[in-house]
Amino acid sequence: MNRRPDSVVVCVNNRFSASRPSCAMGGAEAIADALEKGIQERGLGIVIERIHCLGECADGPNLRIAPGGNFYHHAKLADVPAILDELEALLKA
Repeated sequence: MNRRPDSVVVCVNNRFSASRPSCAMGGAEAIADALEKGIQERGLGIVIERIHCLGECADGPNLRIAPGGNFYHHAKLADVPAILDELEALLKA
């Protein structure tokens, strides 16, 4: 990654159909909420951008550290502390 992160893009799309996967069905809103809380608690100054599709619905929940950072597929609430640690490390680099 060339630049320091300034945001985390989290897909929160909900397709409202059990037969079609979506990030929201996998808990993306709770992940975004937990990231926002952790970012605030750690004073990281990074914004959570909730968007409605990263084009990887079957692999969701999906999120990406921006600009140009890691892309996470099948994200879970349990991943949030490690993502926050990564953000903190990138900001110190």
